[in-house]
Amino acid sequence: MLASPVLAESVAAAGAGTAVAVAAVADATAVLTASQLGFASGRLDRLAMAWVVLRVAYIAVYCAGLAKLRSLIWAVAMAVALAIFTLPAWG
Repeated sequence: MLASPVLAESVAAAGAGTAVAVAAVADATAVLTASQLGFASGRLDRLAMAWVVLRVAYIAVYCAGLAKLRSLIWAVAMAVALAIFTLPAWG
């Protein structure tokens, strides 16, 4: 157990920041891959914007402490990133 509530909040915030950074890299990689393969389309743009909206919602839900909803949003955001990666196959 951490000695201070402030320290505990700092550790939790660092974890959230790391998760957001990792997810951002995954999405950026997906968008760049799809773009390089020639799929810079409206569908790619909509998927990328959906991912951004989901990540912002994730942060809001994280701050609100709603674990189950946070997990659901995370899973949908990862599905969107996967959809971006596989866009050349189905787009």
